[in-house]
Formats: sequence, C-alpha cells, structure tokens
Amino acid sequence: MSTVSAGSDSAPVESRPSLPTLGLPWDLLLYLLPHIDSNADLVQFMRTCRTIHAHGMHRLLYHCVLRTRERSAAVLDSFCLCVLAAQDRPLYLRVLEIPSFQLLETGDPEVDLDSNLMDHTNFVPAHVKTVADRLSLVISQARNLHTLRIDSLYDILETSTLISPALSSLKNLRTIVFTEPGAAAMQMLSDMQSHMKHVVLDFNPFSAPSLFERSRSTFTLSQNLAHSQDTLEYLTLIYPPETTHLFDNVRFPRMTSVTICGEGTDGHVAAEMSYAFPNLKTLRWYHTHIPDDLQNARRTHQVGSYRTWSSLDRLDCCLEWVYSIAFRCPVRFWEGARLGFPLPVEEHISLFHVALSDLCPKILDMSIIVSHCMKVGTFATVFPATTSSLTHLNIDLCELRNEHWETEAGGCLIPHLQESLVVNLVRLPLVFFNLRLQYDANPDTSLTDVQLAQERAVDGYLRRMNLDTFANDLAKRLPTLEHLGIQMRRKLHPDSFWQIIHVEGANPVVERVSEREGWQILRGTSFGGRLSLERAREASLASSRAL
Repeated sequence: MSTVSAGSDSAPVESRPSLPTLGLPWDLLLYLLPHIDSNADLVQFMRTCRTIHAHGMHRLLYHCVLRTRERSAAVLDSFCLCVLAAQDRPLYLRVLEIPSFQLLETGDPEVDLDSNLMDHTNFVPAHVKTVADRLSLVISQARNLHTLRIDSLYDILETSTLISPALSSLKNLRTIVFTEPGAAAMQMLSDMQSHMKHVVLDFNPFSAPSLFERSRSTFTLSQNLAHSQDTLEYLTLIYPPETTHLFDNVRFPRMTSVTICGEGTDGHVAAEMSYAFPNLKTLRWYHTHIPDDLQNARRTHQVGSYRTWSSLDRLDCCLEWVYSIAFRCPVRFWEGARLGFPLPVEEHISLFHVALSDLCPKILDMSIIVSHCMKVGTFATVFPATTSSLTHLNIDLCELRNEHWETEAGGCLIPHLQESLVVNLVRLPLVFFNLRLQYDANPDTSLTDVQLAQERAVDGYLRRMNLDTFANDLAKRLPTLEHLGIQMRRKLHPDSFWQIIHVEGANPVVERVSEREGWQILRGTSFGGRLSLERAREASLASSRAL
C-alpha cells in the first residue's frame, strides 16, 4: 500500500485512493437513452459519439413507421440503405410499418415520366421497383421482426416478386396487419413460416372486391391460416369479399377474440365460427345492413343454432343481427344494442326481449333513440318482467325530442320518460346503473327549427333537474343498487356519481362521490372503457374548438 509524507515531523499515514480522471460518464449517458421520447432528439444525441450512435441504433430501429406524406420513394430508399449499411442492423427491427406503394413517386418528374425508366411489366417507375427489391432484402434479414403492417399489400407484391418469398421466410412474426391483400397475398399467407398470434386483414370495400372479382379467385381463410391454428388468438376481418369462405373444418383452440366488419358474411358464419373457435371469448360483429326479413332469417338460422358456444364473455353486435342469427348463447357482456334505429322503438322492443332471452347478459351497454318513439308509454315495456340476470347497465338516451310530443319546458317528455325508465329498472337486480343523456350518435347533424326548439326545452328541464332527488328516489325503489352515475353531453350538470348503502328497515344511505372517484369506479366496469374514450374525445374536441 502506498504512503505519502505529511512533513518532516509527521509519521507515515495511509494514503487515500486518488480521484478518477474526469471523463465522459458512459453508463449515465447510456441510461439516458430509453428516456428520450423524440426520434429527432435521439438522432441528435446519437451524433455525439460512436458509442452512443451504436447503442442508439438499437432503439431507433426497434419500431419504424414509414410515412408517405411526401409521396417520395427516396424516403423509403434511404431507410433501406440505412438498415442495410451494417450487417446487424436488420436484426434490430421488431416493429415495421410499410406505406402503400401506390403513393410512392421518385420525386423527380423527369424520372417519373421517362418511359425508358419504366418497368412495363408492372407499370411502376423503375426506381420504385428498385426500392421494393431493396425493401425485400431488409425484410428477409429482419429475423427478429415480430409485428408487421403493410398497406396495399397487393400493390407491393405486384411491384416486386421478391417481397412474397421474403415475407414467407420470416419465422418470428406474431402480428400482421395487411390492407388490400388480394388473392396473391392470401396464397402467401398459406406459405408463411411464422406462427401468428394476431392477424388483421383489411380488404378495403372500394378496391378489394374488384381485386377478387377480376381474378375470379376464392379462398378459405381457415386454410390460409392453418399453419397458425395452435397459436392464433386474435383475428380481425374488415370487409371480407363475398367470394370468401371463412371457415371450414380447421379449428383454432387458442382463438379468444374475433372482429368481423362488413357485408361479406351472413348468419351462417356464426355456426361455422363456433366450431372453428371453440374457446372464443370476445366477438365483435359489425354489419352495414340488416337482413331484409328478420323473421325468416331467424327461422333459417335457428336450424344451426344448436352449434354455438357454451359461454361467450363479450358480444358487440347490433340487435337485428343478434335476433336474426339466433345465437342462444349465454353472454356476460352485450354491447351494441340500439333501439329506435333503423326501426322504430316499438318494433325493436319485441326483438330486444327475444335477444335478452337468448343471451341472458349480466352486463348491458345499450342506447335508445328517443325521437324514433311514437308513444312515451312505450318506454315502460323496454325490459320484460322476467329479466333476472342483468346486474350492470348503461343506457344512452339519445335525441330527447319528438315532434309528436308536447315539449314546452320539457312538458310531458322528461317526467314521463323518467317514470317509465324507473318502471323498467325495478324489474332488474341492478348493482350498477349508469345513465347518459343527449349523447347522440351524430351530435353535429343539422336540426330543423322545431327540433332545435324542442332540444332547448329539454336542455332547460334537465338543467333545472335535481339529480340528488332522482338518485334518492331510485335508491329507494332498487333494493340491490350500489352505484349510480349520470352524465349529460353538454355539461348541463357535472358528471355525477353516488354510492348507495342499503340498511335493513331504514331508507338507503345515498352518498355523492367526487367526479374523479366516480370515473374510477365507472372505468372498472365492462362498458367503462368506451365511455372513458368518448369522454376524452369530447374533451379534446371542446379544447380544439376553444382554440
């Protein structure tokens, strides 16, 4: 151990370790990397030295979203050149989003218009084809890629014949999002070596049908995805073409969530799905039309309704299709039920009663278009007397106006509507009830002078309404109710919430809770996610209008 002299009279003492030479604290700088949110700031930071550049490249290439705002192939080309500049860089790619090649141009008018530089086979600029070929090289080397989105996949496959084998060679893809896939892409799905967990296919209602009609090709989706039958958990189909045969005898035991949107499916698919996805938990089924003859459709589909799920956790589907398909499947949470459009409320109620009997939901998120009801008394019959399973309910009362009713100062509409509503609720073993007023489906729709006058009258009545009195009255008549919430779209009242404690032999204790606490409770319900999202959207819209 070294010693130092403290003077002639001093005895030798043990020296302290010398201080390290000042330099760049590399560890600290590297710890900063994950906390840089902006890619522009990250690039600036990476330029400080080679070490930071090497470590920053991992993060920069982890999630790459390529934009087409400039419609320039040069942007995509520079990305490919950057990734291919070092042998290990393609391995950094984990998430990649590729734009439509339909929108790409070279950026040079002379190049774009010079016929000598055109690839006459695919009718794309030669430079764009070169970029596509280079992109295929990036994809084939991105062996750690787990999420891939490609817009207008049909166009990219037509631009370069190297893209398809590059995609098929990947083995670690878990999520794919393809728009406008076309027939060639569906065949490519069959050849892919990756075992997918999440598949989204958006066929685009405007261009995709023509792609399949032009080739007169058909496909069976379950066969195209058969190689992932033991891994696939989430499937989304947007406007599948009418030539699609979705499911046959291939089963996907791990599938838990399916979303289908469009006109390319009918009620027969329900029976097929129950076989293909025996353990399905969430089904979102959106249609742009309803069956022409609901009664005949229900009779037809009842034949296959024996083949269904023993239990479905969540169903998002309109009333007309739930009725016509004859699900006859117990569902914990049903959302999407809307009374009053496109049929009058009176016609919907009988369908609604049958659907409730088929599904027996415990949680329901529904809306009622009040202006499409001819008689206020109709609302007293919305729920049948035998509805015994419903414990959590959200109702959106939309378009609180009607030319057929007296609406002066809220006249006969709101009080009768309140009483009719309570008559319905006392039939239910509700634990949680949330009521939303004037959350119209199309709030910006222009109204006539008469409708505006009615709406102002209703708003005036609601503004004067004593919500605490309403909450206390409701608590006395609903012996199982524990939580109550009321929201009004134009903030006629702040969002209001109450907690209810029932005391045997005495009136219930009704305590108003803060808006923040109330929303925390509401978010904990199955329909709380949708309501929170709409609330955030409304706040954002109000903020933008204020600016």
